[in-house]
Amino acid sequence: MASDVKNAALVVGNVGMPGAPIVHLTLAISDSGSVGGMAKITQALHPPNDSHIFPVTGKCYHTGLGKDTLLMSLEGEFIICVPPPAIGCYLAQFHASLGVDPTTFVGEGGFSYASTHVEKVPVKPE
Repeated sequence: MASDVKNAALVVGNVGMPGAPIVHLTLAISDSGSVGGMAKITQALHPPNDSHIFPVTGKCYHTGLGKDTLLMSLEGEFIICVPPPAIGCYLAQFHASLGVDPTTFVGEGGFSYASTHVEKVPVKPE
């Protein structure tokens, strides 16, 4: 029997806060607990930073206690190139943990990549 798949487009972060990093997620969430999709990191800075777009994979679990919450753990990696005077590129690791309502996908989460670590930010459908 094939498992059902839900599609979700989510935004994670303090949208509207100047300079705040924001993660846009386009995910396919299966009943079997697998999650996969694409992530895009943006940040409103002057001058604008490049956005990073990359695949993410992970797992999801229902808490099953009290009010049901869908817990998602995502990871991925992307290349960051350092501008002069430093030169070179490196592979940055991305991790995200989200706790959302399984119906509305509204909740709270956090993410980290390179030297950026963000916690307790809103998660909502895009």
